[in-house]
Amino acid sequence: MAIVPKRERERQSEHALITINEAAAFLRVHHRTIRKYIADGDLPAYHLGAKAVRLRRSDVEDLLTRVPVGWTDQR
Repeated sequence: MAIVPKRERERQSEHALITINEAAAFLRVHHRTIRKYIADGDLPAYHLGAKAVRLRRSDVEDLLTRVPVGWTDQR
């Protein structure tokens, strides 16, 4: 097993792809909320094949800074 420098591990983690359910669990929201963020263009998604959708962990983390506390969708 190779030793990976901390800086490289951080870069790999930043670009790691996660599922919609993993993103929902991380943000503590329903998976439909994540799908809405994707549909509204608020969260970039990567489609792998016909059904698989993945999100960059860093994009999900960035969403935390863009959505105000107590925000509700009342458009």
